[in-house]
Amino acid sequence: MGIEEGYMLTIARLGRLDNLNFSAVTPQERVNAEMYYLSRIAREAAEVPETEEEGLLAKHKRYAELCEAYGTPAINRMTTAVNPNTLEARLINFTFELQSSTDSSEVVTKTQQIPRTFDVYRLKGLVGRLFGVRPLATRLMWKTGEWDPVAGFHEDEYDSENSDNEAANQERSGDKWTRRVVELEDGTKEVGFWIETKVAKVRVELR
Repeated sequence: MGIEEGYMLTIARLGRLDNLNFSAVTPQERVNAEMYYLSRIAREAAEVPETEEEGLLAKHKRYAELCEAYGTPAINRMTTAVNPNTLEARLINFTFELQSSTDSSEVVTKTQQIPRTFDVYRLKGLVGRLFGVRPLATRLMWKTGEWDPVAGFHEDEYDSENSDNEAANQERSGDKWTRRVVELEDGTKEVGFWIETKVAKVRVELR
């Protein structure tokens, strides 16, 4: 767990915490932390059998409170267990997107099943062959499906008296939130280090 993640989880788990590390916890920091915590709980629940879900959720004392504030997250549990030693468990279903060089409104899409053990250099080599471009001239931007606040959104736009209601009703797809995108940086780290899911969408950019 990184320092930033630990900071967010501490804020989210302690609903009455006003100060942390000698600085005030802002309304925006609390919203970000609580939404992240809620999504993390949902991921944890998806990894256990349905019969164990209630017990797991009970361990998170603020789960019901956060669901009331932000809505109950979807728990996307696999219907059948996959043997980790099978080929299926070792593959990620990638969808790659590259903007057409001749038509800016057109996006070229390629799909490919790729082993988790591929490193980023090898992944770029495959992408280069798929699109007919130089591998090291590409940047691979993984669309994580998670959300981040848009830079430049000022905390003073919050009305302190109504911040809880605004956070609950705020549309993530509006001007305050954007989908998190992570660059798969050049190196020998395996793809599975970055991506734990079985499905991934990656935007290909040319340098």
